[in-house]
Amino acid sequence: MHSSTAFGDRLRFGQGSQESMAHASQPRKVLSDEAIGKRLSLAEGVKDRGNQAFKVGKYQDAIVQYLKCIALVDKGDSDNKVFASQLQDVKLKAMMNIAQCYLNESEYPKCIQMTQQILDIDPSNSKAFYRKAKAHYHIKQFEMAFQSVENSLLCE
Repeated sequence: MHSSTAFGDRLRFGQGSQESMAHASQPRKVLSDEAIGKRLSLAEGVKDRGNQAFKVGKYQDAIVQYLKCIALVDKGDSDNKVFASQLQDVKLKAMMNIAQCYLNESEYPKCIQMTQQILDIDPSNSKAFYRKAKAHYHIKQFEMAFQSVENSLLCE
């Protein structure tokens, strides 16, 4: 297994999410449309760097970029529903990419955890169920894999 940053470990093991949830009770800063647009553009660029690392098999490097992307979109809220939806979309794509990296690295428990975090946000994400099923299958949790496949099919 490759070493990774403490920041990455925190997010991948759910601590970053728990910390975010602890801060969720505090009012989040609502950013202007211009600031959100800049943040989205920056996050997309970081995600693209992750995609490039992924394409050449540098999964740990890709994970670091995807985590940076998530951190960028998590730093503020928008009252604009279009921007809020775009922020959520970028975050979910980065999370899905992290789950795929974990599959490719045979880090199946981490993949299961990430896909569950995705499903907590988007309960009808069939691709997350599919990746979760693959991870369960690889660690011989066949009943859980079957349930995830069933849930994936129900989303279609």
